[in-house]
Amino acid sequence: MNPDALSELFLIGGVEAAKENGDTEIGKWMAADSRGRNVSVTTMSSGDEDAQMPHGVYNISIWNLDSTTYALLVSSLDEDNTTQIIKTLTVS
Repeated sequence: MNPDALSELFLIGGVEAAKENGDTEIGKWMAADSRGRNVSVTTMSSGDEDAQMPHGVYNISIWNLDSTTYALLVSSLDEDNTTQIIKTLTVS
């Protein structure tokens, strides 16, 4: 399976699991990774009022770092900082 398709499948599964937990999808956007490839990011609003994140909002993304490694990022940072993590995360 294509690594990008597998990343998208993992992301869909994660978003659906969060929805089953009472969270709501409130946005989608793209960020470029360290190789310049597009990474899908979904912004969620937590259904848990006790969640330890600013305003209950977080971003989920999953992308392929190399042929065998995927990264999962759940970030309560803003879009700029989340994008910076995606852009700079690499494996050596």
